[in-house]
Amino acid sequence: KADELKKADIIDYAKRRRFDAENPVVPATVNQDLCYLSGVLKYAGSAWDDCEEVSVAAIEAARPFLVKHNLLGKSEPRTRLPTADELDRLIAWHVEKDKRSKVRMVEVILFSLESTRRQSEICSIRHGDIDWDRVDAQGNATPMYLCRSMKHPTRKATNHKWFPVTANLAEIIRRQPRLAPDNPDERVFPFRAKTVSKRYTDSKKALGITNLRFHDNRAEAITR
Repeated sequence: KADELKKADIIDYAKRRRFDAENPVVPATVNQDLCYLSGVLKYAGSAWDDCEEVSVAAIEAARPFLVKHNLLGKSEPRTRLPTADELDRLIAWHVEKDKRSKVRMVEVILFSLESTRRQSEICSIRHGDIDWDRVDAQGNATPMYLCRSMKHPTRKATNHKWFPVTANLAEIIRRQPRLAPDNPDERVFPFRAKTVSKRYTDSKKALGITNLRFHDNRAEAITR
């Protein structure tokens, strides 16, 4: 019960998560778990009449012990980038798979390497979100696309941002088939982000590529 939590309960939980026989996790994952739990416990007292005794005291009391014994910690910054050889192999693999699939993975990968967008952002861009006719103060063409509900600590639902449509992005977008040319809500890449993630994972396994994530394409794009 939440109002009976003790620091020993939190420590025991952290140990079980860290050293689980089938699915051990890193200290940063335990930290994330406790952050989620803390949010609920902090909110409970003000939200529900029978939760006045619920607090985050047990978590706060356990934190020094958890940090000292490496049960809880911050995430390590990633430095992994896909190599040119890995990208060539991944794209070649998906070229063959795309011939028999509705999910155009090659185009999604190329878009990510040019735009720095996350896979969920790529799969949500609508044709109506692209302003091909935008110009700057000097009258130069500056087409832009709108990325909706971008990741943000507190206001994801309203965090819409505009980004430039580079020449390479314009070429990729215009290659995508339109099923409903008059529908502005039609997505450029009408695929589920989870499907994209699974296809990417499958290709890495098939090619023997380790410690690489689709998200690493963001760092590669920024590096370029």
